[in-house]
Amino acid sequence: MVDLDTQSVEAVFVSPPATGKGIGRTLLCELEDLAMNNGIGSLKLLSSLNAIDFYKMTGYQVERKEAFAHPNGFDIDCYRMSKQL
Repeated sequence: MVDLDTQSVEAVFVSPPATGKGIGRTLLCELEDLAMNNGIGSLKLLSSLNAIDFYKMTGYQVERKEAFAHPNGFDIDCYRMSKQL
């Protein structure tokens, strides 16, 4: 999912048995194409710790460590990342 208003990738999930098969990369490329087709030149996202390498391999750069405030009342460590399209 991409939020065109905030210029951010909100969700890219692949079932664990499907990891490493290029599905996540394909989904992310489609989201980036959608953003570019709507005049967006860069995207940002919050990456969970286990997804940092995936996003780095697709050209995203770490900006800073950040805590995501989960709606259930706890924080999750993650990283703010961005990419010029």
